[in-house]
Amino acid sequence: MRIVINSLEPRTTGSARIHVHNMGYFLKENGCDVVVNDWNNYTKYDVAIFGKSVDLVAISNAHHRNPLIVVGKINPSDYGKVREKDNTGLVDFFIAGSIEERDYYLADQKPIAIFPQIERFNLPLKVHNEKPSIVIGYHGNKMHIEGISTALLSALERINKEFHIEIRLLYDIESLGLVSFPSRLPCKHIQWSLKYFGNIIQEFDIGIVPSLTKMPKLFVKSIHKLPCKSGFKNDYIQRFKNTTNAGRAFVFFQLGIPVVAEMVTSHFHILGNPENGMIALSEEGWYQGIKVLAESAETRNRIGRNAKAEFDRLYNPMVWARQLGRFMENLLIQKKEMP
Repeated sequence: MRIVINSLEPRTTGSARIHVHNMGYFLKENGCDVVVNDWNNYTKYDVAIFGKSVDLVAISNAHHRNPLIVVGKINPSDYGKVREKDNTGLVDFFIAGSIEERDYYLADQKPIAIFPQIERFNLPLKVHNEKPSIVIGYHGNKMHIEGISTALLSALERINKEFHIEIRLLYDIESLGLVSFPSRLPCKHIQWSLKYFGNIIQEFDIGIVPSLTKMPKLFVKSIHKLPCKSGFKNDYIQRFKNTTNAGRAFVFFQLGIPVVAEMVTSHFHILGNPENGMIALSEEGWYQGIKVLAESAETRNRIGRNAKAEFDRLYNPMVWARQLGRFMENLLIQKKEMP
């Protein structure tokens, strides 16, 4: 099967790195003929996959040049504008990075394949040792730091009183600017680098994965005042992106860093078993999860290795690429059989 993947995003963006270059690499390893960014030779290909920023005009060009080509779209984002709906049948399928994202795109009435947000690393697992200072690390988008809950911040304050800690925030400062973070917590801001981010994360002792986005305070206050038959004052209220995924937790798993992650759906697949890490939403959940890991290098090593083993079992990229290849082959057969 001959596949072209065309994208406008630079490799530094997660979408392009995972769903263009990494996915293309693993499809190649499964025997597909894959080319990245060939915009003029669609007659040479069976399948054309487009990045999330490519518009329908560019996609229609592929159909015009090759009416039998099967067209896929990588997580077409809603950010910044209303998403361009495909009412013309130009796009045959979507590629999503998580079950949350797949669920959102089901409304478009198209076949959807999942290819998880898996990074390519050639780094050894971290060996945790007892040490006087514990590094608690975050990596990812600035928006998740801005959306950190008061529960997590309060838990970190309690941990800071009991342990000597340093919080490290790894994100794209140059492009997004410095994030505001409570000065009462010992924190170091680090510029994200495509070349070195894996090495930087290996210096972390504990990984935290906040995954919520901000809700206006007035909204939260007002919803708790709404009349309700029972329990509303104790209800959890969550807001997360429709593209939420476990990719940031995956990186920690791959490097042997034990994780405490926000209670969103994708994290349950591995972290639902506490032997692989912890899921938290409340202050006490965050506090106890981080404390257990901070207390013992042996625990950090055991949980880090358990999570890596489970990640390797459930998220082997060769297996996911093979499934994606079969998915596209079936669509290709169906299209050729259409009258």
